[in-house]
Amino acid sequence: MSPDSLLSVCNLGKTFSVREGLRTRRLAVLADVSFEVERGEAVALVGASGSGKSTCARIITGLVAASAGQVHLRGTVQMIFQDPFASLNPVHTVGYHLVRPVIRHRKARGRAAVTARVHELLTSVGLMPAAEFAAKFPHQLSGGPRQRGARARALAVEPELIVADEPTSMLDASIRIGVLNLLRDLKEQRGIALLLITHDLASARYLADRTLTMEAGRIVDAPAEPLSASA
Repeated sequence: MSPDSLLSVCNLGKTFSVREGLRTRRLAVLADVSFEVERGEAVALVGASGSGKSTCARIITGLVAASAGQVHLRGTVQMIFQDPFASLNPVHTVGYHLVRPVIRHRKARGRAAVTARVHELLTSVGLMPAAEFAAKFPHQLSGGPRQRGARARALAVEPELIVADEPTSMLDASIRIGVLNLLRDLKEQRGIALLLITHDLASARYLADRTLTMEAGRIVDAPAEPLSASA
């Protein structure tokens, strides 16, 4: 791992057991994946559905255990999921989703300070007036504001790296650019490194400093043509 690297993925491999009738076979999803992300850098990991990019993201964030290889991280990582509605508890308000990480990671103490920090996070992602959005439930927000709420939650622990898994795939084209601009602002204004997981080469080229392409669980040369939006 180089001194400037925030994240180093070394020879990562992942296999799953798949039942086929009475038999079980091993399915290789990742094989010998290696790359690095430097502090403040935006790297896009692109590939069609089933290429292994989301599995790679989940291993990096500790949601899935690797079968081989290592992940070295010098700092805090947070993940933004593809479906913000599924990742937010529908019985709790947006503010509740921010209060928990703020308190758990001791980013503010006392009710007034915690509330102020929650409002600051919502304002930073463009959800204003913050007090009104904090009181809303996930189902009361449309796709764009829900994704912004998910970003506010990711920022609550002040991460050095954000892993964004298909952050625009469930949004209308008219608001995708706003979400990408928000991610770019996090990189440029706060110095947060980004690992963008996407099938959309246009988004990758707009946001990323470097693009890595995955195919059949391996990193390969970048394709000459954009991937299909349905991939």
